[in-house]
Amino acid sequence: MNTFMKIVFLALAASTSTSAYSLKGAKQLQGAASSEETLEAAASTQSNCVPDERPQIQSKSGHKSRFRFNLFESGAECIGPNGRVYEFGEFERVDNSSDCGDLCVNEADSSLSTELRGFNYECNSRVCQCLYDESTLDDDTSRSFDHSNYLTRTRKGKDSIRNTSRKNGSYCFKLVGAELFEEGLEYFFYNSS
Repeated sequence: MNTFMKIVFLALAASTSTSAYSLKGAKQLQGAASSEETLEAAASTQSNCVPDERPQIQSKSGHKSRFRFNLFESGAECIGPNGRVYEFGEFERVDNSSDCGDLCVNEADSSLSTELRGFNYECNSRVCQCLYDESTLDDDTSRSFDHSNYLTRTRKGKDSIRNTSRKNGSYCFKLVGAELFEEGLEYFFYNSS
């Protein structure tokens, strides 16, 4: 009977360790699946927030032009080479980064289009910031935005976007080019003389 009990005990011990190993393996598989789902959700969130990493926005103003932006960095906001945030005009309740670019080009005061440096899009709060050099915005040009930081007494960024600051859920887009179409050339040549 002692021998029988030893055999039963050893058999139970062996099956328990196998079950424990299987349970641990199952938890690892579940954790791997969970992290894969998290990565897929993050990718899905980015694709919803950033439908195009290189948006091209057509100007609807009298001087027809197209503005080209590139995603400079994900999980970050644009800052100037001097390490300071840019002066910005902000739009709220913006669906995605492409809509943000469109607002910066077509809804901001038209005199600002030649001063635009890029934009930040904050996915979670759906906030769009159109970025300009320090002292670009004033009482008149800031009226087209929901909010602006031009009145704050802190120094602002200047020059082309070259740096970022880490910020989860934010996307920094840099203006990389602007093209005038024939109508735009006519506008500038006939209105400048």
